[in-house]
Parts: sequence; C-alpha cells; structure tokens
Amino acid sequence: MTKKKVIDLRHVLDLKGGENSHLNASLLTSVTGGLVHTLAPFIYGPSYDLGAKSRLPGWTNIGDISACLKTSIGLGELYDDSPEPHIVVASKHTRPVVIAKAKTQLDALIKAMAGDLNSPFGGFFGFNTSLTYDTAEFLDRMFIEGVLAPSYEQGSVDKLKRVKRRFLIDSSDVKKEHLNVFGYSLQPVANGCFIEQDLEPPFNALEECVVVTGNDENSDITSLDPQLINDIDFAGNAAIYLGSNLVFYVHNGAIAGLGDACGARTVAARKARNMLEDSAYAAMSTDVKENWEKVLYDTPFTEQDFSTLKRPLRLVAFSDAFFPKLDGFVETSGIDRIHSSFGKREVQYQEGDEIKTFIPKKDNHDINYDEYLIPEVVVQPGGSNGDEVIIPMADQFDVKMVFTMTPEIYEKYQIGEKGATGRRFFGHTIM
Repeated sequence: MTKKKVIDLRHVLDLKGGENSHLNASLLTSVTGGLVHTLAPFIYGPSYDLGAKSRLPGWTNIGDISACLKTSIGLGELYDDSPEPHIVVASKHTRPVVIAKAKTQLDALIKAMAGDLNSPFGGFFGFNTSLTYDTAEFLDRMFIEGVLAPSYEQGSVDKLKRVKRRFLIDSSDVKKEHLNVFGYSLQPVANGCFIEQDLEPPFNALEECVVVTGNDENSDITSLDPQLINDIDFAGNAAIYLGSNLVFYVHNGAIAGLGDACGARTVAARKARNMLEDSAYAAMSTDVKENWEKVLYDTPFTEQDFSTLKRPLRLVAFSDAFFPKLDGFVETSGIDRIHSSFGKREVQYQEGDEIKTFIPKKDNHDINYDEYLIPEVVVQPGGSNGDEVIIPMADQFDVKMVFTMTPEIYEKYQIGEKGATGRRFFGHTIM
C-alpha cells in the first residue's frame, strides 16, 4: 500500500433525498486527472434505468443497488462455471437479506425467498444472469423498489415496468473491477481519517476447512457429504457480503435463516434460529398445513410456489468468528432444543480444573421440535480460548464441527502453537 494517495471527488447527481427525507444528499465519483477514475458506467443514473424513470434514486436506493451489484457480480464470477451459476440477492436498507444460487434463475429466486419471506419487500433484487419472464412474473407479485440484471428477456421489462416507480437497471456494463475501483477497501472514520484495507479473497472450503469433532477423528473435509461441502463453501463466500456479528444457516445453496449485524454472537445465533423457524424451509420440513399458513400469512405466496425446494432439510450453520462462550454455540447448534438436560440444568462441562453447569437463559427444550432444524455441521474459525469448552461439548452431543483452517494451520493448532487460528469473516460498516 502506497503512503500517499490523492483522490479527487466530483459531484455527479443530486439524490431524491438522504437517509431521511429532511436530509439532502448527492452522489460523488472519484476523478483522476479530469477523467472518471472508475472508467465504470454510471449505473445510478437514468441512462441505465429501463423503467419509467419517474424519480431519482435516494440514499438507500444507492446503497441497495451497490449491495446487489457487489454480491451478484462477486458471487456470479465465482460460481460462473459451476452447476449452479445463477445468483440472486435481495438488499434492504443497504445490506443483503437473502442470497441463493441455483441451476436456474427462478429456482435461485424461490430458494432465496424461502429463507425470508418478509425482508426483501421494498428492496432491490440483483441477478447475475439475464432476467427471465418467469422470474419477472414472480417478482411482480411483490412490492419492490427495483431490479438489477445484465439483460432482460423479451416481455420482462414491460411486465415489471407497469409499476412506474420501479427501477429496472441494466447492469451489463458493470464488471468486477468496477466494484472496488481502488483495488482496496476505503472506509471513512471520524476526524477526517480513512481505513485502507485489503479486499477479501474468495473462500475455498476444500482448501480452508478441517473437521474437528463428530467425524471419528477424521479431519479431512472431503470426508463430508458433497452437499455439505458445497454449502460450507457457499456460506463462506456469502459471509463476505454480510454484516457482523454473523450466524446463519444454509440449505442447498441458499441462506435459510440469517442472523446478522448483531452486537453479540449469541444474539446473532438466536436471530438466525428465529428466522429459520419462520421460513418456508421450516414449513417445508414439517409439511403441516398450519405451519404453512403461519409462514405464508400476509404474503402473496402459496405453498405450491415452494414445491421445488430440495427435501429433506440439511442445514449447515456458519459463524463468522469464534464462539467465545457456550451460549452462542448452544444456540447455533440447537442442541438445547432436542436435549432435555439443558432445560433441567443438568449439562456439566469442564473449564480448566473446574466442573461447571451450563445455565441456559431459558428452557428451549421441545419434545416436538423438528430435528431437521438442527444443523448437520457447525462451522466456525476455531483457535480461540473458548475452544476449551466448545469442543468437549460438541463431542459430548455428537455435533460435527468444522474449522475454517487450512490443514497446515490445524496441525499447528493441535500442538498448541500460539496464533494458530482459522479464517474469520468479519464485515463492518463504521459510523
């Protein structure tokens, strides 16, 4: 990183408004030598909007467009040659709320919506492939601010354009190099300073993961079922675009329950489980009419819309950082839902030379709890002091745990080498 950087900013657009309507806002672009530094298309302007152009974007629209671009193009490039090349992301209040990949675009959208039937309403949807008419029909049933896609199949624009306030953005000219034009992350902080940071590299589960519990002492990640490996890989790459503290569940290439942007890991885990339990995935798993009615209430969707979801539910739980305490791990793994000993305060664990009793904040045990809502694998970086109590409890309740560690680092971890930790996936926006 060079020690001197000169960034010129030029005003390019007055926005409809700021974060709140009483605030004024405008969009600036970086300029070098009088030329637009990005050499990127001005995606936020009316020339790329195929909609009715009835209004200018506002502050949150810009944030949602940016989040959709970064996520759909970033993941799209990563999975372009895979069997599931279609990426769907929805952003609300400037952050992704659902992400999925699939063999077809419509399947990706259905899988994404199954994980959260509420948050995408009023947001933007981003796609890395040409928007099909079938996808447009599905989207048209919702109140959404806009869509981004590299092209639009015949009839799809006319279908969505009937709502005049929708943005229909052509993102075909946007390339990955346009997403971070400086080649690094630049974050403004107080007192006129900026934090410069490397960009996150892609995650490769086959190279950056080891199995540490529940696998007959076999640490080789390839010993796991291919679907689980695929979902671990997807989770790590999706986590790059999400906010910390972060815990979430993945099923078959889609987020099934998102707990993001929380101050404590246990809160993130609780949020993720609540989202999972309220999702179409949970309703699909039990396949009870009453559960479907609860999940679909006040939405434009039907049970039939989600008939293509893969069954049975096989969950991967992913944490962007360590479990410093037992409560976050217990909440993430869900073992307190299916083991009555937690509610009875009969679970003991060893911490150093002491035998302690785990005391849950409430009794979550439910004799009728759907065991398919318990993840098959829990993924975390590993390498913290908390491992001393987390690992034994994972072993005690036969939880399969994966560290985001290379095999080489794991060897150092096993002999107690200081600093042998797994990859973390923190993502922050500084106020």
